[in-house]
Amino acid sequence: FTSEEKRLYLLTLLFSCLFRMIMQAQEFLYALCIAENTLEQKGFHILSM
Repeated sequence: FTSEEKRLYLLTLLFSCLFRMIMQAQEFLYALCIAENTLEQKGFHILSM
């Protein structure tokens, strides 16, 4: 590894980690919205307190 290659590798690693975290966050928020809608129909309110 030259220092330039190492920096590029670390950046790529960082971005793939960030991307994965964002994707997981989206799935989590989506699941949360579904759960909230389901509960709302039953008369519960989580996010709208």
